[in-house]
Amino acid sequence: MDESLKNAVERLLLLHENPKDIEFLAPLIQQEIYYRLLTGEQGGKFEAMVSNGSHTKKIAQATHYLQQHFSETITVETLANLSGMSLSGFHSHFKKITSLSPLQYQKSLRLMEARRLIAQEGRGITEAAYQVGYESPSQFSREYKRYFGHAPKRDIK
Repeated sequence: MDESLKNAVERLLLLHENPKDIEFLAPLIQQEIYYRLLTGEQGGKFEAMVSNGSHTKKIAQATHYLQQHFSETITVETLANLSGMSLSGFHSHFKKITSLSPLQYQKSLRLMEARRLIAQEGRGITEAAYQVGYESPSQFSREYKRYFGHAPKRDIK
C-alpha cells in the first residue's frame, strides 16, 4: 500500500480516539483516501468498481441512506428499491461489501449513536434508546450489552 494512502487510513482509524473530531475530519480524510486510491497504481480498477452502475456504488448509496435515516423503521425491500436492485441481489451484495446484513448495519449505526449520546451528551439510557429508534429500552440494553460487551450505564459520565 502506498505510504500516503496508509497514512490517511491510519488517521481515519485514529479518529475514534477523539469523537468530537469525527464529524468534521472524517469526510475530509475519506476524500483524501478516495483521491489516493484514484491516483494510485490501481486507480483504474478502483474507478471501475465505484462507477455509477456498479453494485458497490449502489450499496454505498444504501449505506448513506441508512446513515441519514438509521432511527427510522426501514425494510430491506425499501433499500433494495432505492438501490435499483432485486431483494436477493441487494442483500447478497450488501453483505459481501459491508460484512453485515442491512439490518445489522442499521443496528450498529443506532448503537454507536446511542453510545455517543450517552457518553458525550449526557443523555439518559431510555432517552437515547428512543432517539435512535428503539421501541423498547430493555431490548436496547440487551443489544447494547451484546454489541459493546457491557451495559449502557457503564458509559454514563
